[in-house]
Amino acid sequence: MITAARQLLRDVADHGGVVRLDAGNLRVGAPQPLPDDLRARLREHKAEIVGLLAEPASVVVPGSGTFPPPPAFDAIFEEIGLDPMDAHDRLEAVRLWLARSRGPPA
Repeated sequence: MITAARQLLRDVADHGGVVRLDAGNLRVGAPQPLPDDLRARLREHKAEIVGLLAEPASVVVPGSGTFPPPPAFDAIFEEIGLDPMDAHDRLEAVRLWLARSRGPPA
């Protein structure tokens, strides 16, 4: 069963965007502004999305502070409930993995 948070991540990806977690806040990047109803649903389900994107483990990098390590790429499929055989789901997995792998801004 796809949760509201997972569906919202897919909806954002359908608009070419990605959602990432930054210090407990959701950051959405998209080539065009998202529709108002989608932005409203993101706000409504923020806590669920934050829980979905949060990583339980963290690492300390000298001089960089503490931030979540990038997840294994294959773990994204199971965590978000994506089908690795579906082209759309693979694209979404790549976007999510890249957003998480960047770490905090320098």
